[in-house]
Amino acid sequence: WTEGLPKINEDTMPGELANVVAGRVANVLDLQGPNYTTDAACASSMAALLDGCRQLQSRQVNTIICGASDRTMNASTYAKFSAIGALSPSHSTPFDSGANGFVMGEGSGALLLKRLGDAISDGDTIYGVIRGVGASSDGRGKGITAPSIRGQKQAVSRAYSQAGFDPTTVELIEAHGTSTKVGDATELGTLSEVFSEVASGDNVAVGSIKSQIGHLKAAAGIAGILKTILALHHRTIPPSAGFQNPNETVDWTKIPFFVPTVPREWPVPSTGSPRRAGVSAFGFGGTNFHVALEAFDPEYHSNLANKWDASYSAAMATLGEKVQVATVIDAPSIFDNLATPSMTHDELKGVEGGVLLLNAEDMDSLKSKLQQTSDSLLNKGPNFDESPKGHRLSLELTKASLDYSASGLRMALVATSWKEFEKRVDLAIKAMDDPEKWGFLSSQGVMITTDPALPTDAKIVHMYPGQGSQYVGMTLDLSKRWSAVSKVWNKADETMVDVLGGETLSSFVLRDNLSDEEKVQAEEKLKQTEYTQPAMLTSDLAIEGALNSHGYRPDMVAGHSLGEYAALMSSGILGMDGALRAAAARGTEMGSVQIDDTGLMASVSAPFERISEIIGGIDGYVIAANKNSPLMTVIAGETEPVKEAVSKFESEGFSCAILQTSHAFHSRIVAPANEPLKRFLSALEINWPNIPITSNVDGSWYPDSSTGLDVKEAVLGKLAPQMASAVEWTKQIETMYAAGARLFVEVGPKRALTVFATQILDGKPHLAVMTNHPKQGGISSILQAIATLALAGRTPNWPSPDSDELAEGFRAGPIEARQESAISSAEWEDL
Repeated sequence: WTEGLPKINEDTMPGELANVVAGRVANVLDLQGPNYTTDAACASSMAALLDGCRQLQSRQVNTIICGASDRTMNASTYAKFSAIGALSPSHSTPFDSGANGFVMGEGSGALLLKRLGDAISDGDTIYGVIRGVGASSDGRGKGITAPSIRGQKQAVSRAYSQAGFDPTTVELIEAHGTSTKVGDATELGTLSEVFSEVASGDNVAVGSIKSQIGHLKAAAGIAGILKTILALHHRTIPPSAGFQNPNETVDWTKIPFFVPTVPREWPVPSTGSPRRAGVSAFGFGGTNFHVALEAFDPEYHSNLANKWDASYSAAMATLGEKVQVATVIDAPSIFDNLATPSMTHDELKGVEGGVLLLNAEDMDSLKSKLQQTSDSLLNKGPNFDESPKGHRLSLELTKASLDYSASGLRMALVATSWKEFEKRVDLAIKAMDDPEKWGFLSSQGVMITTDPALPTDAKIVHMYPGQGSQYVGMTLDLSKRWSAVSKVWNKADETMVDVLGGETLSSFVLRDNLSDEEKVQAEEKLKQTEYTQPAMLTSDLAIEGALNSHGYRPDMVAGHSLGEYAALMSSGILGMDGALRAAAARGTEMGSVQIDDTGLMASVSAPFERISEIIGGIDGYVIAANKNSPLMTVIAGETEPVKEAVSKFESEGFSCAILQTSHAFHSRIVAPANEPLKRFLSALEINWPNIPITSNVDGSWYPDSSTGLDVKEAVLGKLAPQMASAVEWTKQIETMYAAGARLFVEVGPKRALTVFATQILDGKPHLAVMTNHPKQGGISSILQAIATLALAGRTPNWPSPDSDELAEGFRAGPIEARQESAISSAEWEDL
């Protein structure tokens, strides 16, 4: 059976051992430099090119042959690629709507590389000039085949950073283009981010040689480079074969790329620079390469070579005669600012999370959609095209909007990691058939409803909590993810560093991983009124910033006690600097009241009518200071009368708790602080509200410009006595409800106001939502709030990665633009 086959000897081994191939080439050509084989899967030749360029730059060699060969067309290769759904049964059509995988090809190619100055002085025919080679790894990804926006973007950006020219001067991209809808769209999305300064339209040609010769696997990169170098040399934009209908998951009107279908003449750019192109190759397993190329221009490149040679000579002279091998890099470093992360991987994991929204006519359809979506996102689908367009740590997935007009079910799933996502999907699949388990599922981040969405005219109230809800670390995770949050803290620090005598709020609030001693110290400081009040106000405003960045803005606002200052800012009455200074002054004036009996405050969980009866019978000064709800009130007054009242409440079985405050706030005990605070407030810039706001003092609206009053007189009439007046919170909620408010969102730490609103509006249609709680975590809390609002008819807008709404570290992480989210809007419709 061996008849006709070659004998097995050392010359047959290169066919089995790829590492021998380079040695046989060196043997045939009598090359005496280092020879070896690189393996970076489909980007292997790019890895060889990068190393070859480095050896030339370091003067270890003068000439390099860099090539690749792939003849792997055996049955096992077909079986493996078929099993993961990567192969097309018919064709490779990158970027086309009919793309359904690639066909395999085989081939070999090689480049002869020399330093530019040597090639010019030797009179060589120069087909093209390599200006930069960028490389990156995906890092931790979701799977061997999953494309990575971050990894691809870093490779492309590094290539142009080394090249020293702007991507706006590039007119041709030879893409990796594997002819899968998701992979192609992801690559275009990545390129669009790097080429963001290029105007939309047919400005940059994009294609892939895989449309002509298939996917050469290990030789794919060299095939793309050879094609592109010849295109530069022959001044021709080459066509892409088989392209008819653009990939519908890509919004071609918003990107600068087009796919040419016929050859086009490629004139010298009007800028005077050489023709420029880029070539990408991405390796199976998470390795990415991009090469920046130029057409050879004798005058331009002679000047460039002279500059590089002069740089090398100067470096050699500086290093001195003892240097045997210089390691001078002629061109700029490949590393750009993307290579200097401001967040570690663990820090990124600490602020990841997202929301998945689905709707369906019936439970079976909803379960099917959830399972199909999960399989796709977790690389469990039977088809390669079901791979996500980018497995990102953010997991920030959402449909453009839910169909609120349709009958049936709506679902939201919140997760802060892929592991949690998978766990919650499995839990939902098991339990979602039973409506009695929906409450449990909701506690696990899986919300299902058949209730109709709230009317479009239902007003949203933002409620801002006051002192008592603070905790060390509040909004820390939010500040790492959304710059809308970090900017609030930065602004607060700018103001408060002056007020606090050189100290910043963030230095003791935005902290984690504290020792027990450090935690006690930070908590003690946060209990001090002069620190507590501006810190709470900043946290409220920071969470407001996160909500605003997702498209959530209030129709009316209200703040509880100190929280009223956050409402004043949101309404436009006070600016942030003024609101912070006012909050600090308020705390200082409260804390500086000198009186023999500073009083007590206590929370009482009892019907308000009974509370009124009991305190009315107390001999001494005690009042209902915070009328929070029909079932919960805070009393305040002189120490002994408050203690007596608490004793009577407890004797009747009511729950009571003495509050840790320096004074009995919202009572006549702190009235001496009213006048100095009013004088301070009078010096601030005060405006008419542009959003309706209710007052703690009487539960009614702050006046607006229609009253014809002086603005400061009108506003201070409500604000100045607030510190020593009872908080009429129940009246405020009822006032806003009567004005059409139905969604009540607590914008600040913990959930006290959410509970109060629910108790006040018991039996009335409404939705009360918290946005932050330390036990749940800031990211999870706010995403759950967004999910709840989405189910109620208020779909979020997700910040894009280049948006100023994202924190720098998180933006530098594996986030992608909204239109390149893990599943596109069009794909959602298919699901």
